[in-house]
Parts: sequence; structure tokens; C-alpha cells
Amino acid sequence: MIIKTSVVYTISLDTGTDTWAWMKDANDESRYLGSAVGESDGWYGQHEISHELMQNASMWLLGFLRSKLDDEANVDGFDWDSLHRYGIELAKRLKAEIGETADVRYVKASKDPSYNREEGFEITYEGVVLPISRLQWCPV
Repeated sequence: MIIKTSVVYTISLDTGTDTWAWMKDANDESRYLGSAVGESDGWYGQHEISHELMQNASMWLLGFLRSKLDDEANVDGFDWDSLHRYGIELAKRLKAEIGETADVRYVKASKDPSYNREEGFEITYEGVVLPISRLQWCPV
């Protein structure tokens, strides 16, 4: 059975924003990530999530913002692998909590040196992480 989802949540961090999750209509194929729905002070998505998930994601965001990656000198020494491992785990938890009613993606921060090679991942209901290219999540 194919379930048509109505929204896509994207877990992603970047400097200069207090947001860790974005939501857009599932039919929107633009480069736009969507509206901010996961911020350091709360969750504003269409689906309810646990308080624990919201708190863990907010702490992840705040740790990232404290890293001062807006200073280019800090980018190369940053532990991107740890950031992505935890971000993907948060995306898996989000998918487990909302089920098949929405799509969930994890997209790397644009400051990450590997961003141009491997931008993001689709998270399946079974928790499988599938690589997606930029053209799949934000077509030209």
C-alpha cells in the first residue's frame, strides 16, 4: 500500500538560524526547505512529537550555534561526522514518532565541506537512511 504524505520535514542546521527543523508541502519541489517548525524554544509542526525529542534537538542546535562556524577558521576543525550522526538519529526518532504520515529528510549544513558531494538523506519508516542528491530534494 502506498501512503501519500502531505508534508516533508527536513532536519538541518546552519549558521545564523535558530531552527533545526523545516516543513513544507510534499508536492513542493522547489529549493525552499519550508517554514521553520523546530526551534530552540519549541516545536510548531503539524504532527505532535515528544518533549524529549524536542529537547534533544534543541540542545543539538544550541551546541552547533556555540561552535562559531560563521568564522571560516572553525569550519575545517569541526567534527562534522558527530554532528551528522546525531542529526540522523534525531531524524530517525522523528520518523518513528510521526510514522508514515509525513516524509523526513536530513540535510547537511551548507558549511560542511562534504555538502556538495552528499547533501542529504531520506529516512524510511523502518529507519533506513537512503542518500539523496540535491536534485532529489531541491530540483533546479
